[in-house]
Amino acid sequence: MELYSSRLEIPEAVFGKPCNAGRIIEAEGDCSTGYGITCINCPMGCSLNVVMKNGSVHNVTGAACKRGIAYAELECTNPTRIVTSTVPVCGGGLRRVSVKTESAIPKSKIAACLHSLKEIELEVPVKIGAIVVHNVGNTGVDIVATRNVRAS
Repeated sequence: MELYSSRLEIPEAVFGKPCNAGRIIEAEGDCSTGYGITCINCPMGCSLNVVMKNGSVHNVTGAACKRGIAYAELECTNPTRIVTSTVPVCGGGLRRVSVKTESAIPKSKIAACLHSLKEIELEVPVKIGAIVVHNVGNTGVDIVATRNVRAS
């Protein structure tokens, strides 16, 4: 895993390309690093610049609204995602059914979430909202079906 500094362990795959060409800025004894991310909360897609100091968000610029600032703070301190996938169905009109997490889970739990789906094979009928996996990866979040499947 590539690190930007020995004091802040933040991989590029999590936070995108660094601002300031990845340089570490020393300010009053604090170690700061800047990151550029694109806000996904609305269609505007603001280019946000986030300055981290000692592992926490110090400053966010480029946001057109408060939602962008909240998104940047969450994305840089505890990134989460809604996971979508498909699982096989036996005896139905469809061979696979789409599933998703009911809410966002930490990015660090995505691999465990997808791994748990490898063992799943559903029987018809499948109803929208049916729980496919309860408490996936000990996140407190269920994986649910997002489509009805009837017997063929």
